[in-house]
Amino acid sequence: DTDATSYCGFLNVNRKAFSNFNDSSVGRSTKTVEEAEAATKAMQNLHFRRAFVAAIDRADRNAQSVGEDLKYNSLRNSYVPGNFVTLEEPVTLSIGTFPAGTYYGEIMQAQIDADGVNFKVWDNASKTSDGFDGWYNVDYAKSELELAIAELAEEGVEVSAENPIKIDFGYYSASTTNTNAANSLKNSVESALDGKVVINLVAFDDVTAYYYAGYYPDYGYEMNADYTS
Repeated sequence: DTDATSYCGFLNVNRKAFSNFNDSSVGRSTKTVEEAEAATKAMQNLHFRRAFVAAIDRADRNAQSVGEDLKYNSLRNSYVPGNFVTLEEPVTLSIGTFPAGTYYGEIMQAQIDADGVNFKVWDNASKTSDGFDGWYNVDYAKSELELAIAELAEEGVEVSAENPIKIDFGYYSASTTNTNAANSLKNSVESALDGKVVINLVAFDDVTAYYYAGYYPDYGYEMNADYTS
C-alpha cells in the first residue's frame, strides 16, 4: 500500500554456488562441504521449510524500515490479495461448498487448514489478507522442525544445537536498515528454533555484488545463498 513493490523471500532448494557466479572471489561461503550438503538436504525437506518460514518474525524485520508503529501495516500474507475477487455463484470443492460472495481468501484459508498447515492468510473479520503476520508461529516452527529432524536423520543428517543447519543469508552491509533487518532475521530464526538452525550473515559492502548473490541469478543453482529476501 505504501509503494508499488511487494517483497518476498526465496528458499534455495538447489544451491550449487558458494560464491557469486559472476565473480568467484566475492561472497565465499565459510561452510564446510558437509555443512553445505546438510543445508541443501534440509532445504529440500518440506517440514524444514515450513519451520524456517514460521520462525521468521516478519513484523520485526519490517520495523527496521518503517518503525514499530507501522510494522504490520504493509505485511502481506499471500501473493494474490484475499479480497481480490469473490465467487459469482456457489462452488463445491473437495474441502466443502462455498456460496456466492465468498472471498478468494476464505477458500485459500480453508484449503490451507484442510492441508493441516498452520499459517493464516485470511482474516475473516476484516476481510483481508494484509496487515498482520500470519506466518510467524514459534510453536508451529518448533513442531515442524522436530518432524524435519526425524526425516533428515533417516538421510544421515544430524540436526541439533551442537550440530545445527547453517543457512547462508547475504545482506547489503553499507545499509543500516538492511543490516538491522538481517540481524532481526538471525535473531528470530535462531531463537524460535533453539539454535538448531543458525543464520550465517554474509556481508556485501557493494550493492551490485549483493544483487549478484541473490537477485540477478536466473536459477537457484547460481544463487549464492540458501535464503534471500
